[in-house]
Amino acid sequence: MQYFFPFWLLTSDDCRNAAIADHIEESIMQSDELLKSELSCAPQAETLQAAADLSHLADSIFLQLARSRLSISASKLPPIDEARLRDAVRRLLTSVRRRSAEVIHDWTPAHFADLVCGRRWEDDPTLDSGGASEWSGLVLRRVADFHQNAHALCDLCRVRALQKGDPPGDIAAALEAVKKVKGAVADYCRFLQGL
Repeated sequence: MQYFFPFWLLTSDDCRNAAIADHIEESIMQSDELLKSELSCAPQAETLQAAADLSHLADSIFLQLARSRLSISASKLPPIDEARLRDAVRRLLTSVRRRSAEVIHDWTPAHFADLVCGRRWEDDPTLDSGGASEWSGLVLRRVADFHQNAHALCDLCRVRALQKGDPPGDIAAALEAVKKVKGAVADYCRFLQGL
């Protein structure tokens, strides 16, 4: 399956982002129905179900961000709100970076593995010198990297299931990591709604 980069579609136009999220959610629901019909006769149904759950959770992260108030990054914020936003971005980046190690697998792109093992994301120089729009861009880039890698893990699970092989790594740990990132993204989106 070819990964499409849904995060590239997001802009500071909240109405447009919500429409994109609705469209993508409809296609996700259609693919979920197709997958359920395939699972009923698959020999490795458990692995395929784990891949479907992982994909669904990763996509829900995108949908949360697409439906949040990303337009706040295009407006001028008071200094206190800028400081609060910077702290929220740091918290989110810390959570995503820590959980990213759980979704590293054989097909992990080299740039993502380097990101996870390299510099701490929450110490990015953009957070000290940039503004709200740069911080929003940083969040979208890192969450998109996580999302892409989670989808690559789903694809690897499907391939291994079709080959009747063992699932790659600890799928339960990857599912838990994606759930925690989803929770962190939900907290960030609630914060944006409150600004």
